[in-house]
Amino acid sequence: MLLKPVWKRLFSSAPVRRRRPAAPRFAVERLEARQLLAAGNYTILKSGTTFTVNATDNNNSGLKITRSGSNIVFTALTNTQLTYGTSVATTQTIAVGTTGAIAGLTINLGQGISKVDLEGISTVSDVKIQGAALGQTEVFVHGTPYNSSLTTQPTTIIGGSLIVDFLGSAGTLNLYGSTTGGGAMAVTGSVSVTANGTGTKQVNVAGPLANNPTGGKLTIGGGLGFVDQGQGVSGLRIDAGVTITGSVAYDNSLNTSTSSSFQLYSNSVSYGATSIGGTLDVKLASSLYSGNQVTLDAVGTTPLTVTGAASIASGNAADNLFIGNTLFRSTLALGMGSSPAFVNDVASINGSTFTQGVTLTSTGPRARLNLGTLLSNPTTGQVYSPTTFSSTFSAYLTGDTSSIYLSNSSATTSRVIFNSNLSFIGGSPAGTYYILGPITYTSTKFTKTNFSTTAPAAVAPNVRATLIGSDLTLAATNNWNPNYTVTRSGTRVVITGLNGTTISYGTSTATSQSILINSLASLTLNLGTGINTVLVDGLAMTGNLTVNGGASGRNLIDINANS
Repeated sequence: MLLKPVWKRLFSSAPVRRRRPAAPRFAVERLEARQLLAAGNYTILKSGTTFTVNATDNNNSGLKITRSGSNIVFTALTNTQLTYGTSVATTQTIAVGTTGAIAGLTINLGQGISKVDLEGISTVSDVKIQGAALGQTEVFVHGTPYNSSLTTQPTTIIGGSLIVDFLGSAGTLNLYGSTTGGGAMAVTGSVSVTANGTGTKQVNVAGPLANNPTGGKLTIGGGLGFVDQGQGVSGLRIDAGVTITGSVAYDNSLNTSTSSSFQLYSNSVSYGATSIGGTLDVKLASSLYSGNQVTLDAVGTTPLTVTGAASIASGNAADNLFIGNTLFRSTLALGMGSSPAFVNDVASINGSTFTQGVTLTSTGPRARLNLGTLLSNPTTGQVYSPTTFSSTFSAYLTGDTSSIYLSNSSATTSRVIFNSNLSFIGGSPAGTYYILGPITYTSTKFTKTNFSTTAPAAVAPNVRATLIGSDLTLAATNNWNPNYTVTRSGTRVVITGLNGTTISYGTSTATSQSILINSLASLTLNLGTGINTVLVDGLAMTGNLTVNGGASGRNLIDINANS
């Protein structure tokens, strides 16, 4: 009797259960996870009318400081808060009891992305801004915007110096007068900028900004100095409408990794003439493969003016220098350094006047100097007057096969005037000078060393083949950019020169050499310091293929199984 209930429980069908119809189901969808960025914070300290602003963290932040009557207004930019005493807000309006200049201002930034904008802030003493070891810093210092209620727009005056130290952060300083119709900007003392680190650093100095020709001008009573000891791309640009009473110095000479640029402009037609009352000392980067750029140019009848002695020293790559419509009242030394074998330095001088001696040097190969070759500037339309050297001019282009081009073939009057001694010093092979149009000089005062009007015979790139046993070596014999292929044809290895390259083997020099080698043991390619282009195609060997580069240069080596 007990077996039947057990049997049924084990093997009988399960009872039918009544179920409710399934209701529609809605899955919960997670759209996104958001986390608010931490706000940057500045604390504002006040002692009398001296302000110190300190970043308290390394978050991204922004701050604008303006003037409103007898108040200084601190306005936080995106995602920033300001702390003054016990007040934490995005705007702090602080009374200073005067509508005149405050005593001084110091700003210490954090390691995030920091932006500081000082608009119309006049001080009795220095303005100091310091970046951080890391991060990115952008600084704006300028006059007030146009105020229609004022007959005369005010001039913002920093009574001391403007001192900016980017430390290791990437950084940009923008110091200018103002936008359309706004007030002028003046720094009574000097402008000093220092930097380090691998980030990009740029200093921009201007009167009115671009497309705002009626904006306020900029005056610097002392000098302008920018020392960048870092390895990042670096630049100093001085634009139109700037008067610098003192000297200008830019030093990026410790930069061996990237390039630097120096730009100096004037525009007496719209934005205002630019002048330097003291000396000009420019030391650019010394990277081997990143060329530097130098431009001095002016628009209008008033030239860009440099009063004191000028010196521009560039580095070891292919540098480009342009001088147009500039008046040098003292000596000028242009040092373009050297360059790798596959590139060259280029200097161009047009429409400029030199009252004292000028020296230009370049030790790199195929350096080129253009004197008075442009009748006008193709970009600005400025018509250039003749380039005049009132004192001595010496060009030391001591690398091989340098060149100097003088005047313009379309000119009807002298485009280059030498009123004193003139010297061209070349290297080996000798340099060549080309008189393209009218020039003025005294033949008895013209000396030439390794320079002539006849170009030297063209030098072809050459590769010498040497076979010892079954080991083949191909070596560049000069730095003139060899281009050749190495292939097999039956029992022979064929070396074929391209683009004018000759191949030497034994006493034979030709565009191709076919060498009997039944079984090649090894191949060694010894490259030069030019641009070496080599194709090794379908060449089997039992040993090694070795490629030895030069001390400098660029190598394009292709090794294929068989094309």
